[in-house]
Amino acid sequence: MEFFFSDSNFARDKFLKQKTRENKDRYVDISVLLRFNTLKALTTDIKVVADSLKGSELVEVNESGLAIRRKSAEMPDEQNIYKRRIFVEGLPKDATWIQVRDLFQVFGKVSYVGLRRDRLTKQALGSATVDFESEDAVKKAVENPPSFRDEKLKNVMAFQAWLDSRKKNKKKSPKSNRKKGKEQTVKTDVLVLRVKGLSNEDVNSRFREIRESMVDLAKTLDETDVE
Repeated sequence: MEFFFSDSNFARDKFLKQKTRENKDRYVDISVLLRFNTLKALTTDIKVVADSLKGSELVEVNESGLAIRRKSAEMPDEQNIYKRRIFVEGLPKDATWIQVRDLFQVFGKVSYVGLRRDRLTKQALGSATVDFESEDAVKKAVENPPSFRDEKLKNVMAFQAWLDSRKKNKKKSPKSNRKKGKEQTVKTDVLVLRVKGLSNEDVNSRFREIRESMVDLAKTLDETDVE
């Protein structure tokens, strides 16, 4: 639960931010959070969740014991989070987030690891983003990239620098959607997603994950107006 409301996750979680804004006291019903597959796999008992958060420094439970909120009223500053994030390239395709976390933990406490995957095939890309709790850890990791399974990592750089390099390369790349003397028009304001092999209940319970994937894809494509 603390991970869900941590700066690293909360900053990128549109669903939780929306639910937080719906209540003037910023509380989110625990029953809503129990729809998350990762939490549902542990318990479906609201009281168990509420009791587990007693003494938490990050979140607090309301008087009825039915809802929780971040103790900090401030929304995470995404740009500030970028300063504590690195981009890592050259990981084995079978690397786990725990292995990546432990690899970089020597530079400072790791708060989030995001293994990057192909949006269509779901295959690992051999790269990841790692969030630290301090900017100093980022500097140490970039200056002294570690080896993974005795192999030097291909690239370890500050996340903002990686974003800037991608934008720069994108501007340099030739446009492939142009015909001679005529520009093609591509409609991109509508996306139809077809899901096979899942029941309606599964789709509804996993809609948050599906939408987050679309949002992440839009960010990769430098799109900002995503609903």
